[in-house]
Amino acid sequence: MVLNKFKISTRLVVLVVAMLLALTVAILAGVRALGESNVAVRTQYDDRLIPIARIGEMEIAIADARMHVLLALQHDPTSSFVSLHNHPTTLHTDVIVASRERVEQGLSEIESHLNTAEEKRQGQQLRAAVAKLFAEGVMVSHRQLLDGQFNEANRTLLFVVNPAYVEANKAIVEMKQGMLSAAKALFEQSQLDYQDTRNGLIVLGVLALLFGVGFGWLIVRSVSSGLAAVMAQIGRMARGDFSVQLQPQGSDEIANVVSSTQVLHGSVSAMVVDAGMLSEAAVAGKLSTRADANRHQGDYRKIVEGVNDTLDAVIGPLNVAADYVDRIAKGAIPAKITDTYNGDFNTLKNNLNTAIDAVNALVADALMLSQAAVAGKLSTRADAGKHQGDYQRIVKGVNDTLDAVIGPLNV
Repeated sequence: MVLNKFKISTRLVVLVVAMLLALTVAILAGVRALGESNVAVRTQYDDRLIPIARIGEMEIAIADARMHVLLALQHDPTSSFVSLHNHPTTLHTDVIVASRERVEQGLSEIESHLNTAEEKRQGQQLRAAVAKLFAEGVMVSHRQLLDGQFNEANRTLLFVVNPAYVEANKAIVEMKQGMLSAAKALFEQSQLDYQDTRNGLIVLGVLALLFGVGFGWLIVRSVSSGLAAVMAQIGRMARGDFSVQLQPQGSDEIANVVSSTQVLHGSVSAMVVDAGMLSEAAVAGKLSTRADANRHQGDYRKIVEGVNDTLDAVIGPLNVAADYVDRIAKGAIPAKITDTYNGDFNTLKNNLNTAIDAVNALVADALMLSQAAVAGKLSTRADAGKHQGDYQRIVKGVNDTLDAVIGPLNV
């Protein structure tokens, strides 16, 4: 037999390495599947859920613009509702302008997430419908209302704004249905990918098990002829009876097999125990748990130390990130992270530092506005240009709120 050309220790090492390789392949396959799943979820969020949310915001903004045209028409001196409005017409016309800006911002963001030719066609159709609604209808009514041409504004509302409003809503509904269909398709594909990955891992696990069992049987068979004297004891061990401690007799190959088997049994058992302990701790969320490398020897110790070091390298920055996110969520804004990280952890650090800067800037502007209000400086406003994204919208919203509250007070 070919295996008889090699020492028993060599055969066992080959078996262990092969099993570890099979385990590594299974782990890598699982990690790859998780990565693909994460990408699919991210795509679902970025390219589908965000545009759907912006479409909803556009619907509200368009409805606001049309509603405030109606409300502004009630400022007509001949209207029976004029007595109900003790504020200037500009209160409504300003909302119309702001609504147009909100629609434009939402449309621009939606267009940045359109990928397929059909989505881009729907985006062009929506932009054309919205452009017509505002350019030929809403903003024409806006100018007429500012000029006091209430009859003309009413005709524009009836014969231009309302039909264009219906067309814009049709375009919005079509795009929303397209986005929902695409999101459903992504979900269904994710389900198929999950099933394929699950089946692949099952097959890989079965093959690894069969390989391990088959190769182990070959090793046992290759050495059985020279182990007749110790078969009874090995039989007890095979049946799970470890009450008898094998003692090597002499210094021949069989004695080496017995000694090597004992060492291997202890080492592998310890590794299995530690691996199971680390796995159970990870599932239970006990991320600070580590294996005791001193219980192992040689490369087994290196493996355990490597696993411990890997956990430290991965979990350390995650704990820092979790602590920072928790403190930010509770309003206790921490100092920026100055520790040095590599690769994706450095990106995580930079993102957290950016978030800290953004929140600090938001807090600073809020404090400045409150101090100005206490001091009676009602014209003070925060510079929304210093912020980005939703932070900019918050600051702009505060400024707009102050304008809406203080404007009538000044009048």
